[in-house]
Amino acid sequence: KYAAKAVTLARKQGGVYVKAAQQIASLQGGSGGGGVPPAYTTALAELTDRAAPQDLRLFEAMIAEELCVPGWTVDAPSGSGLAAVRCPAIAAASLSQVHRASAE
Repeated sequence: KYAAKAVTLARKQGGVYVKAAQQIASLQGGSGGGGVPPAYTTALAELTDRAAPQDLRLFEAMIAEELCVPGWTVDAPSGSGLAAVRCPAIAAASLSQVHRASAE
């Protein structure tokens, strides 16, 4: 019951919550009888390989700042060394995701 709620909470909060849940899930068998209950490690294990990708447009301002290219957008990535960035992500993890891109 509470293990499923822990999964829901981690999914809702995302990022570091998913990463923490993955760490707990990795304790399978290594925590002994006094550690994390198997119900939790089993339930949280689903967060280790099913990360949902986020819309890259949510991060345009951060990417523009990191690349020092004011006004950078997915649709107009010029000035960053990229000719195009493709959405959606081809892979996603708890704290990152991968997109196809082509150089200028």
